Amino acid sequence: MQNNYMLTSIQKGIFVKEIENRFLCQVIVDGIQQICYIPSSCRLDNFIDLEGKSILLIPTKGRKNATKFAVLAVEFKRNYIILNSNLANRVVEQGITSRRFFYLGKRSLVRREFIVDDYKCDLYIEDSDTLIEIKSIITLKDVEIFPSVYSKRALRQLDQLYWCLKNGRNVVYIIISMNPYLKSIYLDSKSEFYSKYVRCINKGMKAVAYTCRLNKEMSIELYKQIGIDY
Repeated sequence: MQNNYMLTSIQKGIFVKEIENRFLCQVIVDGIQQICYIPSSCRLDNFIDLEGKSILLIPTKGRKNATKFAVLAVEFKRNYIILNSNLANRVVEQGITSRRFFYLGKRSLVRREFIVDDYKCDLYIEDSDTLIEIKSIITLKDVEIFPSVYSKRALRQLDQLYWCLKNGRNVVYIIISMNPYLKSIYLDSKSEFYSKYVRCINKGMKAVAYTCRLNKEMSIELYKQIGIDY
């Protein structure tokens, strides 16, 4: 298994704006303005101002796609911020057998989007009965609050993970910064998320955070482990 996520046929463009449909935006490609796909569950302008920025695009797959390109990343400092938050899952999955994840123990049987105790986890390690939940964060900052926007889904997931822990399962909560320069993540101790998160930690959940980056081979790779502060 590779330790990074390979990309092909990358195209450059200039971001114009997001449009009413949260999954679409206007981008200038080779001097022509066209509609491109944004593979994100939230509007990007909730996290980052992309207007006029140089971005990377990749071809959309499948005949039914109405757009030719999908937004991949925005140029930032000497690297890029990955804008496709779904790739956080793929990067962790590709690197799960590397030494970086030694603390997970044996990892010969890893399943994607597997249901355990009625909970659909991002990855499940059968060898150790371990559920892995992967979250991504998009930001320009050096230190960012997590989660940066209120999410009922994230709160509900923590409740479900708590019951998995009570049932004797192992749970690992992995936060991936799509910005390679993020130094640490901060949890607001007054938030509802924090109280549910700490309840899971006290029950045995392990939480770790990493940054990812686009390397010279145009592959997305895990970069550095960063702290989670309270």
